[in-house]
Formats: sequence, C-alpha cells, structure tokens
Amino acid sequence: MEGKRTKPINGLPYVDNVMLILIVLAINLVCAFVIFYGKEIDNSDILVDVLYCSLITSFINVFLVRRQIRVLYRKGRMPREIAESKFMLHMPRNPVLLALVFSLGFGIVMGIMTVLIILLYGLSGLSFEAFLIWKLVYSCLLTAKIMEFAILRYVQKDCREAWEKDGTIAAADEKQKIDREKIKNPIPRLSALSEQLRTVTSDFGLNLITGIFTGRVLIAAEGIVTIMPIMREGVAMSALLSGGILTFSTIMPMARRASQAREEGALSTEGDPASPESRLVSWIPDDPIKFAFVLLIPVMVITSLVLTGVYTLLDFDQLNFFQFFFIRFIYIAVLTRPVVRLIMMRYMLEPDQTKKIKRR
Repeated sequence: MEGKRTKPINGLPYVDNVMLILIVLAINLVCAFVIFYGKEIDNSDILVDVLYCSLITSFINVFLVRRQIRVLYRKGRMPREIAESKFMLHMPRNPVLLALVFSLGFGIVMGIMTVLIILLYGLSGLSFEAFLIWKLVYSCLLTAKIMEFAILRYVQKDCREAWEKDGTIAAADEKQKIDREKIKNPIPRLSALSEQLRTVTSDFGLNLITGIFTGRVLIAAEGIVTIMPIMREGVAMSALLSGGILTFSTIMPMARRASQAREEGALSTEGDPASPESRLVSWIPDDPIKFAFVLLIPVMVITSLVLTGVYTLLDFDQLNFFQFFFIRFIYIAVLTRPVVRLIMMRYMLEPDQTKKIKRR
C-alpha cells in the first residue's frame, strides 16, 4: 500500500501561497488604516502609498518566500522542473538586497501605471472607502507578481548550492519525493505578450460589436463612429453583457484547452476524488460548453456587482468607452486567477472519477 499522498506543490504563482498573500494584504490594509484613516486622500497620497506598498510588499514576500523554499527543499517536495533564468541569476541572493531591488523596480512600474490611471480618469483624490478598494486590488496583483519573481529567484541552482554548502539543506537525494508540478518563469516572453495583445484586441472588438447592437456605438452615414458613454444607470446592463462576453470568449476557451490537455496527457489527472476540493467541483459538467453555461450566471452577476460598485465608490456619473474598458480589463485580470484554479481542479479529475464522487 502506498504511503499517505502529499499535497502537490504548485510552484507558481498563487495556488498554495494563498496564506502568504493574505498576510501581506492584511499588513498593507493595516498600514492604510494607520496612515490614511479619517483624511481626504489626494493624488500625492496615492502615489506615496504605491511606493511604500511596493517596499513593504517586497520585503515581506522575499523573506517569507525564501523561508518557504528552504522548507520545501528540506522536505524534498520541490517540483521536478524548475525554470532556469539567467536574468534572475544576476539578482542578489541576499534577501535584503533582493527586496530593495524589487522595491525599486516594482515601485517605478506601479508608480507609472498609477499616474496613467489618474490621468485617464481625471482623479483628484479618493475617499477612504474607495482608497481601500483601490489598495486591495493593486496590492493583491502586486503581491502575486512579486511572489512569482521571489520564488523564481530562490529556486535557481546557485541558491540551492549555497544552502547545501552552509548545511541549511541536505544535498540532493534521488529518492526524495518530488512533486510533478513545475515552476514556471513569470517573466513575460514576446509570444505571451503577443497572445495577450490578441486577446485584448479581440475583446475590444467584441465590445464594439455588442455596442452596435445595444445602441452604445452609432455609425453615421458619413462613416463617423460615435461611442456613447456608459452612464451609471446603465452600467448594470453593460456589466451583464460584459459578463456574458467574458464567459464565452475567455472562460469557455480556457476550459476547452484544459480538457484537450487532459486528453493528450499534458495535464496531470492525479486529483484526489476524496478531497473536499474534488467534491466541490465534481458537479460541474465536464463538457467545456456546459462548464461555461454553469458559470454564466455567477460571472454575469459578479461582474455587474463589481462594475456598479466601482461607479458608486469612485462617484462616476459616466465613463467613456475606453475608461470603462480599462476597468473591465483589470477586473478580468483579477477574476481570471480563481477561474483558472477552478478549471484546473475540475479537469484534473478523470470523467470516471467524477461519476464515482457523485455516487458517494
């Protein structure tokens, strides 16, 4: 009889690091309350917060990730396939120096993005409630991304060799239990960026076509195209349509790719039928089209609530098409992570395993 099955370690970016992300988010929110509670928050406060959030997040993530990676090495539970990165080999191993480098790099990137968002929406400041939502979203994205880079740095060969020399971890043992998951490289490649660009442009086109049928996009006889703004009273309907587009243009293709990968043997089917996660997702149909239809109503409702909440919190009466599209784009980026996790959980189960779960 085989021994107790250990929980797989997904190297990147967030599946088994949820607790670490929550710790970082909690610390950032506490700092927001201590520094900004009870005061009007102007644009300079927003930019300062981005910079110190990058600093705090980098230090916490680097030290927590470094500790976690060393523990996994000691337990022999590191993934078999680890991406090698020449770029990361040039980054310092020392956690303080690495955190400072990440603070500078991510601080600059987030600062530039924040300035662009302020200019795009003409913001002069935020209420404290709106600021908390803003901080929750960007610190969540920032934490996940810094964690990916920190993991990639500390799984490089030079780190392991240094820890073996100082006795922190034992030398590599071929008999160790090594998980089948692999650590991926979070540094975007040109092909990945091109794919993201195609996805954005396709989504943009679908929204324009939908706008023609809903009356938000008007084409005059002279060929002049007029895109009507999305008013607060009409955002709920626009959000419902956006949720439908998202479900069938993004979620269904992802489910189809996962299903195909499982059939080709490229996706692990070692999901434990007895686990609570498997029981939770086993009722979702295996067919990608039916899978999408199950998620259609929840995604449409959540999208409507989120986008309506953005209008209310930021006190927007109306947004032009591009302003609305950018908010929708950020929302999709956040929503995609748990949806991908759900898809992976579902398609790591074989169809016959699903039937066994339902009979229990």
